[in-house]
Amino acid sequence: MASIRFDVPSRALDAPAKPSLRPLPPAVAGLLRSLEVPPRLAAHLRAVHDVAVELVGWVTDRYPGLARFAAPHASWDGPDVTIEDLLVSTADKVWKDKRVPDPEDKLIQTLAAATGREPWEEYLVLDDLLTRLGADAARRLAFQAAFPIDQCPLRARPPTTESRLQAGAAPHGARDVP
Repeated sequence: MASIRFDVPSRALDAPAKPSLRPLPPAVAGLLRSLEVPPRLAAHLRAVHDVAVELVGWVTDRYPGLARFAAPHASWDGPDVTIEDLLVSTADKVWKDKRVPDPEDKLIQTLAAATGREPWEEYLVLDDLLTRLGADAARRLAFQAAFPIDQCPLRARPPTTESRLQAGAAPHGARDVP
């Protein structure tokens, strides 16, 4: 059975949260630990990831085959903007209940073009989703704010003799590893 670590950095990546936030993919969490990113950045990425997964899931259910991958979140206004760019840009705003008309309008136009529906029809369903996602923004912001901004290593600390004994392993040396 996996245990949840309760040090501040690990809580940002792994611990249960209110609202319930999906954990980052293991490879991403491992990278953040190896880079020793500040816990607040890890918490921010987890909150945005959760909203992005929700948006992509919604698009996948409603518009099968339309969204395939996520892209950098700042690239919604270029000439080659994709639906993935628009979804990530929108998630990066709506996680904190910020609504930005330009990327939302482009997303609505893209959805309308893909389905043949009128833009106002797509606006209505997208607005409902973004309003629902925005409703948890205060809790996501509180989750993020609970973590320090300063550099605090996310890398797993070496196990102590006590933790090795609790796990049923033989002690490693006579003293704890710092």
